[in-house]
Amino acid sequence: MDIKHLPSSDNDEYLTITQIGERLNPPQRARFLNKLLLKRGLQVSKVSGGYIPTPKGEEYGGKMCDVPMHHVEGSTQSLKWNSSLLVPYLQNEFNNNQHL
Repeated sequence: MDIKHLPSSDNDEYLTITQIGERLNPPQRARFLNKLLLKRGLQVSKVSGGYIPTPKGEEYGGKMCDVPMHHVEGSTQSLKWNSSLLVPYLQNEFNNNQHL
């Protein structure tokens, strides 16, 4: 039986910023979106690289998630976003601000 992961209010879909960018119209690059989220105060840079959500970012579904590491055992923390919250926010930003 092939069971798919379906997002719902109890089972939200959390995506990387790269995946979020692919859902925008037109699609946007992760580097650009990370700079925009920094500028809008939704995330801050970590000293060791990567980003963490601010309290405002958490309101838009930002959370640190365990992700498996490649080539070694274990996991690391990575910022992911609730797609049902961040995609509409960003799409609205692009639709209303031609000069981001």
